[in-house]
Amino acid sequence: MKKIYAIAAVLALGAGSAQAADLKAKVYTKAPPPPVVVSPWDFAFGAAISSDYRFRGITQSNRNASVFAYFEPRYNINENLQLYAGVAGNSISFTNRAAAEIDVYGGIRPTFGAFAFDFGVFGYLYPGGRCFESGAIAGVGIGLPGVCGIQNAGTNFAAPALNPLKKDVSFFEVYGKVTWTINDS
Repeated sequence: MKKIYAIAAVLALGAGSAQAADLKAKVYTKAPPPPVVVSPWDFAFGAAISSDYRFRGITQSNRNASVFAYFEPRYNINENLQLYAGVAGNSISFTNRAAAEIDVYGGIRPTFGAFAFDFGVFGYLYPGGRCFESGAIAGVGIGLPGVCGIQNAGTNFAAPALNPLKKDVSFFEVYGKVTWTINDS
């Protein structure tokens, strides 16, 4: 009888082990990452201080320091087409006493293979400009419309301190450029 108990015990132990090995283990898998949603919006902004703000070689800050800041939102229609608009401001020192240079701009940036284009409009606005003598020559009463005349001339007609800058020197320009990327580097 002891043999039967021993065989039964061995079978029971073997059967129990086999059944435990046959159980399916719980496998924990990571959930797939959520899909990446890329916003079509992009923003650029910045600020700077310069020792002398020059525009096309001419000082705009009277050879003094100038502060600059800009903000440019962009909208990507697709990977090859971008729309943008922006505003920037510079501190200036003009003889017509304009408060600042405010730049407004907008455009489109299409890309065709290795060629990236940029087309747009740029506006240079100078608010707050004024004339001191309304364009009239002191004592004579003549002047040029919209052109600032003699500044603090007093009675010295022979050597007046002229302010030949217009009251409003704002202007707009259209621009275009192309960039050719030779390779990825």
